Amino acid sequence: MLSLLPKSINDRIGHLRFNTRGFFPYFGTHIYAPKNCHLYTRLRQEGVFERDTCHYLVKAAREGTWFLDVGANLGLMSAPVLAQKPGVKVLSIEPSPNSHPYLKQTRDHSPYADRWQTLSKAVSRTTGTVDFVLADETHAAFEGMRDTGRVSMKRKVQVETAPLDAIWESIGAPPVSLIKIDVEGAETEVLEGARKLLASCRPTVVLEWNPLNLQAYGTPLGWLLDFASEIGYFCCDMTTMAAIHNLEHLEHLSSQGRENFVLYPKNSQAS
Repeated sequence: MLSLLPKSINDRIGHLRFNTRGFFPYFGTHIYAPKNCHLYTRLRQEGVFERDTCHYLVKAAREGTWFLDVGANLGLMSAPVLAQKPGVKVLSIEPSPNSHPYLKQTRDHSPYADRWQTLSKAVSRTTGTVDFVLADETHAAFEGMRDTGRVSMKRKVQVETAPLDAIWESIGAPPVSLIKIDVEGAETEVLEGARKLLASCRPTVVLEWNPLNLQAYGTPLGWLLDFASEIGYFCCDMTTMAAIHNLEHLEHLSSQGRENFVLYPKNSQAS
């Protein structure tokens, strides 16, 4: 049970129904999505999408700060934070033309719209454009800058890119307490382009680190440990929040199917 959920919202989650106008209720708002969407199917089974990650995000977001949701897809991680933390502002970043229109529609019709922004760009270490591979609309959660082979990709488009540092500065360089990164293997691109933000705000970073996705980018599993050490962060297993000090430990966790990790600042006094 996600203990931070009030009973009224929890009851609504437990009775998900897809409205004929293309949305379903979730955390006090309507999530717009394509019919037969893979994520909606998961929600029907799980009640809360990635419950443990959702729970951690709600706890980690601090009132009076921003949460940056990188690879937001339909907004299923943004909505719980907005519902539970009324003093938190959210920027949901999603480049896919299969997903962003639904995300924007959700935001535009949401009671949280005054605290919620969306952006249709791929977060990278540079500004420009990049190839982006698209699946069918129902499997858009697996799309990215590379084909990871997890689902069949249908076509390729060009999308705009920007570093997270530049995006942060474009919204006024506000205090950021939390970043979530789920970009199907391009997590290194996001982190390398966020060094100024990480140094200034010292946010908690929750990210997916999936060996299959990383393989498509040629990223070694241990890259995350080296990066965390370089910027003065602990790398932790999200399930236990135990620090990971060596590659063998990380490999062991990955072999057990763990793919959600936390970068936590050694100096946790954020600005």
